Amino acid sequence: MGHSTSRGQSDGNATIETRNLYANMKRMSGRGIMVGHQNTQTMFRDGRNFENVPPYPSDCVRAVGEYPAVHGFDFNPVNREHNLIRDEIIDAHLRGGIITISWHAHNPLSGGGHKDRAGNPMREITPGGSANEAWRSELDKKVKFFKGLTVDGVKIPVLFRPFHEHTHNAFWWGVKSCSSEEYVSAYRYTVDYLRDKGVDNLLLVYSPYSVTRTGEEEMRSRYPGDKYVDFLAVDHYGNETYRDGEEPWEVFYREFLENCEITASFAQKHEKPVVIAEIGVRKGLKNSSKTSWYVDLLEMLKSDAHARQFVYMLLWQNGPENYWVPLPGDPHHADFKSFHKDPYTLFETDLPDMYRAPSAETGR
Repeated sequence: MGHSTSRGQSDGNATIETRNLYANMKRMSGRGIMVGHQNTQTMFRDGRNFENVPPYPSDCVRAVGEYPAVHGFDFNPVNREHNLIRDEIIDAHLRGGIITISWHAHNPLSGGGHKDRAGNPMREITPGGSANEAWRSELDKKVKFFKGLTVDGVKIPVLFRPFHEHTHNAFWWGVKSCSSEEYVSAYRYTVDYLRDKGVDNLLLVYSPYSVTRTGEEEMRSRYPGDKYVDFLAVDHYGNETYRDGEEPWEVFYREFLENCEITASFAQKHEKPVVIAEIGVRKGLKNSSKTSWYVDLLEMLKSDAHARQFVYMLLWQNGPENYWVPLPGDPHHADFKSFHKDPYTLFETDLPDMYRAPSAETGR
């Protein structure tokens, strides 16, 4: 028997904590933007990661003294069947943080990486396809992980972002590697498989890349349906240089707001909240001379009617070559500190209890 769910939630059998998180996140819309960081506890500016954990807990903590509100993780071969991220997820959850997981899946048809576009894996992972057995094997690992992600016997809710950025062609599930029908079928099959195996602690994030070229049609053509989506997302990166001699950041901000409008309008029709699943300078702040990137973005998030609807934004992981959260001494650090100090940005200590039933006090 299904539970009572918040309007727009896809899984009527979700755990109460998952339902509470969804309801609370929806209520955050317009009250502030929760700030997220990918692998904030496992990847660092100085290059140390996972097994060689440094004595500080997070580059975000080093930068502004606290953790992000949203903690991004990924299923990939580096973390050895996901054991290396499990403890970090539990740690973040116990502090009240929100967990999101993407999946840069290997090509199950060829055995290559997520950028290996050989064959048509999206067609072949569904029942009757040549890669179905391999895909089910991968999904069984995810079932074990999600069902085992518990604290005192209670499952931790996760925002799961499968087959992301599918509107461009970098990955084997991208727009030129499969038809719209094949994408939708594979997406639905993947979600149904997890649910049929008893996974009931997921909120699903549908996450195209920039949809400014064809507008809503690009988002709608591969939309798997309301029963398979909880959040609509924007993924948006910008460059220092741009086409036709245009001022690069004017182009970035204009296209970002166009993405926000398209996504928010589509989401409203489907009664879904909206998030910024990834955003930043394409190759990281190390490659950018713009030292007001954060405060300029924040002004748009506060002032634009569509951008204000987004409940969180996630910055990509730090590393020795690329980074998105600047540390003290970096030319971008003062900008990030100003961004952090603004009452509209929400970090981990700003959150109410996101896993309890919502009350009038939810949000700032």
